[in-house]
Amino acid sequence: MKTTQAWCPSEMQILPGPRHRTHMKKPLWIIVLVSFIIVFLICAYMYPPQTSGACYIFSSRGCKVITDWLPPAPARELTDEEVSSHVVIREILNSPIIPSKTPKIAFMFLTPGSLPFEKLWDKFFNGHEDKFTVYVHASKEKPTHVSRHFLNRDIHSGQVVWGKITMVDAERRLLANALQEPDNHHFVLLSDSCVPLYSFDYIYKYLMHSNTSFVDCFKDPGPHGNGRYSEHMLPEVEEKHFRKGAQWFTMKRQHALIVLADNLYYSKFRDYCRPGLEGHNCIADEHYLPTFFNMIDPTGIANWSVTHVDWSERKWHPKSYRAEDITYELLQNITSIDVSVHVTSDQKMSRTFTSSASSLLEADFWGRQMLFAKDAILLMPKLIDVIINMMILLASLHHLLPSLTLAFYLSTAIILSTSIMTKPSRLATKLIHRNSYLHPLYDPNETVEDRSKREQASSIERFAFLESKIKELKSVGNEARSSLIPFNRGSGFLVNLSIGSPPVTQLVVVDTGSSLLWVQCLPCINCFQQSTSWFDPLKSASFKTLGCGFPGYNYINGYKCNGNQAEYKLRYLGGDSSQGILAKESLLFETLDEGKIKKTNLTFGCGHMNFKTNNDDTYNGVFGLGAYPHITMATQLGNKFSYCIGDINNPLYTHNHLVLGQGSYIEGDSTPLQIHFGHYYVTLQTISVGSKTLKIDPNAFKISSDGSGGVLIDSGMTYTKLANGGFELLYDEIVDLMKGLLERIPTQRKFEGLCFKGVVSRDLVGFPAVTFHFAGGADLVLESGSLFRQHGGDRFCLAILPSNSELLNLSVIGILAQQNYNVGFDLEQMKVFFRRIDCQLLDE
Repeated sequence: MKTTQAWCPSEMQILPGPRHRTHMKKPLWIIVLVSFIIVFLICAYMYPPQTSGACYIFSSRGCKVITDWLPPAPARELTDEEVSSHVVIREILNSPIIPSKTPKIAFMFLTPGSLPFEKLWDKFFNGHEDKFTVYVHASKEKPTHVSRHFLNRDIHSGQVVWGKITMVDAERRLLANALQEPDNHHFVLLSDSCVPLYSFDYIYKYLMHSNTSFVDCFKDPGPHGNGRYSEHMLPEVEEKHFRKGAQWFTMKRQHALIVLADNLYYSKFRDYCRPGLEGHNCIADEHYLPTFFNMIDPTGIANWSVTHVDWSERKWHPKSYRAEDITYELLQNITSIDVSVHVTSDQKMSRTFTSSASSLLEADFWGRQMLFAKDAILLMPKLIDVIINMMILLASLHHLLPSLTLAFYLSTAIILSTSIMTKPSRLATKLIHRNSYLHPLYDPNETVEDRSKREQASSIERFAFLESKIKELKSVGNEARSSLIPFNRGSGFLVNLSIGSPPVTQLVVVDTGSSLLWVQCLPCINCFQQSTSWFDPLKSASFKTLGCGFPGYNYINGYKCNGNQAEYKLRYLGGDSSQGILAKESLLFETLDEGKIKKTNLTFGCGHMNFKTNNDDTYNGVFGLGAYPHITMATQLGNKFSYCIGDINNPLYTHNHLVLGQGSYIEGDSTPLQIHFGHYYVTLQTISVGSKTLKIDPNAFKISSDGSGGVLIDSGMTYTKLANGGFELLYDEIVDLMKGLLERIPTQRKFEGLCFKGVVSRDLVGFPAVTFHFAGGADLVLESGSLFRQHGGDRFCLAILPSNSELLNLSVIGILAQQNYNVGFDLEQMKVFFRRIDCQLLDE
């Protein structure tokens, strides 16, 4: 029987059936994390972190690690202006510079006025005249130049305000003027405080052998760097390109050209980089050029400047050096600098090691020596108590210190050996002013008040002489019939000469207002006392009397023919007079270089009857330089003469001089010359005070058909007299400028004696210059020392007076207005030339 097995659970095999999977929890946190990272990276790519701290979230090496593996950002489409700008810049950079036989460096000085170290630069430039050019941008007042290298090198200048785009405008203006000279290959921007530390040869070779522009450029992520950036500069200027750097640069010609060609990037900084914009103080001259070159030619600049500036004090302006700071050790320390230090807003320093140029100058390495010894530098006088911003040119070129020439000429006490140039023979003789210690009447105890009274009184008297002569000539119509000639007592210049054979020394007054040379002669019917010997014609082998009717006789004052002997008779308003015979004689002049020049057969007056009412004057006669031909020394010695007038207030100033003949300094800006009544007239068109041109009637200074009016230039009058129509406007403008600044001292008459309490040298620093503008473009600039005269310890007055002449309306330009000028008269061209210069430079 078949047994049926029962089911037993323990034995039953359970086969796997279709498994039903339960819902498991997905790792959502992983998905979220990955998504977050992806989104974050996309955002980081599109909006890069603005601070370096954010980069370190990812890596201690900073943002560069991220950007290394991120795909490149899509290139921004350039604007039309950018495309045009890039094309022009690329063409300029790729164009070779036209070769020059004499490549030059353009030294461009950005200064408010005169250059305190101009004499230093003069020594630096001497002997290298074919290798440099000079350009001066003076933003506040026309500078007084003491070096011939700076004369007529002032460019048209505009106002410059620190921190504003006008500073960049001035730089571009300098570059524009310098680029007009095709031989200029390198362009150096300097301030009035810059001084050269190395020899000219070294600087020249270093720059000329370099294909790099030395433009300071670094990134400052702080508030005084990129914190000044404005998004208004977008899209052309992005913040990542924004850079900072010192203003002072040297630049090769291609780079100078692209700076001038740029308007696109310049306009961004003009409009959006200025103090106070959006709460930031963006300084255009610190950011424009560094950013510009970082964008268009970053490998073409050195990123450091060859001008040393010490910012270690962490102030708005670099460290200033006082006179006592300037030591031999300081200069050595500066020249040993081998790094360019950039200080960022967070006080962090980055250092750039300057590249070596020793291979360029090895031939010159051992041939150099210091221009002054250590002891010599300690002998310097008060070196410009003015603070020197010590931006010392090329101080970073340390590596050739053993070969460097320290061209730091700290004072004229440092004597340099210079090559002696052979100069043509020049009849130049010293002029002795009444205030000079060389004058026979010099009184060291004379007070400032006494001197000013003497000068003012003599100017008024001189003007009266001129007026009286012109009135008399207008009435008689003939110079020969007029016995009245102008002469100045108590002021003016003396000149030392010798007359006859053998020569006899004479001290005579130089006078452009009279034309005849005369001296006292023996035998004396009446002669006044003189400090030198009287001239005895009987003892002179070269003396010859003149017969009647000789050329020029009709110009002789008081001419008379006695038999066959020509005679003269001169009368002066004050009662002085001279009467005698006319003759020919030889003159011997002592020149500035202690040589002697002899001129023969010259017409002169030999005075046998002479009267002088004022014993305060020590002169033997008059040296006439007036305008009448044949008899004046101006035409007898070559139709040209020039005189240079320096500081007549300084008794120790000995460089005033007179040059006669073809060697005269006929240089500078010129204006047409007219001759009336034997005097030299010029056409004064208008007057300006600072940048303001006075609205003077165009006819105020014109000479009329009857001889009234006009402007006469004179050598014997100290003060200047102006026709009332011009004087009153000048007077009112000066009064307005002084309001609230200095106390005015009241006078009896409105337009006389404009005086103030104060000291000219102390209280008028920066006072606007008064400029006389003449026809032809010539200017005569009167700074405070020529415009005002100290009348006591605490009182000064305007050195320009009204003519107060209703009849003549005459104006006369006196010696004070001609200070610091060489004035050249060319009687062939009929022009007067004005050249601003320290007369000492013409002595050399």
